[in-house]
Amino acid sequence: MISKWILLFAIVLVPNIEPVKGLAEVMSHVTAHFGQALDECREESGLTSEILESFQKFWSDDFEVVHRELGCALICMSNKFILMQDDARMHHENMHDYVKSFPNGDLLSGTMVNLLHNCEKQFDDIEDDCSRVVKVAACFKVDAKKEGIAPEVSMIEALIHSNALTSDIVNFWNESHSLDHVGFGCLVFCSMVALDLVGSHGELVIDNAEGFLAAKGADDEMTKAILDISDTCAGAVTHTDHCIAAMELADCFRQGIWKTGWSPDIQPLLNMRRRAC
Repeated sequence: MISKWILLFAIVLVPNIEPVKGLAEVMSHVTAHFGQALDECREESGLTSEILESFQKFWSDDFEVVHRELGCALICMSNKFILMQDDARMHHENMHDYVKSFPNGDLLSGTMVNLLHNCEKQFDDIEDDCSRVVKVAACFKVDAKKEGIAPEVSMIEALIHSNALTSDIVNFWNESHSLDHVGFGCLVFCSMVALDLVGSHGELVIDNAEGFLAAKGADDEMTKAILDISDTCAGAVTHTDHCIAAMELADCFRQGIWKTGWSPDIQPLLNMRRRAC
């Protein structure tokens, strides 16, 4: 029965995501996902740390798409998702499928592929692949803005943060996954406050916690074991910031649960996540 309580803990942490609205928002999802491959391609493409850090500002008017190294990185990143042919030109079918894999992506795929193809035709005579691809990227950025499908930079930043948070949620019970994002701690703390499990100073309200566990099917022995783990973890927290402290507490708590052998199978949580989206 302890697994019911643990599953509920996971359910509490799964945020509701509203349906995607507008082509610009679809583009923000595509950009954020595509950008995840950038780190892997940094060394291969010779990308400097300055360009790497500014890449998430790709859609900003201040970001100049001119560096050859960026073209090399875009080729590397595209190859991670099989979006280019051997000649470093767009694979039309795969690009369609890739964009369609995102919510409402079917509304964007045709326009996006057409814009990219038109830009490729303009610079087809450039022999150097990296130089040609960065020209195509710059052209696509301009044309996407004209078409009104370019996302706001804030949308990209929010999604990058959201993706990191989602990773912590989905992989919470995965022993190989480390919790590194303060936003996850904020979510844990907010959830516990909403459930009246913590007081004004962030301390666990024992009576409420006991009632919560009992309502979810935990017997006295299980309740005591869980509260003992929570108490031990609370004593190990070193930060006064509520979000960081909650992240430390959550990490310690799951380690305690792992030792008991109570942690749930991850696959049902992944299936639940898909339904929530």
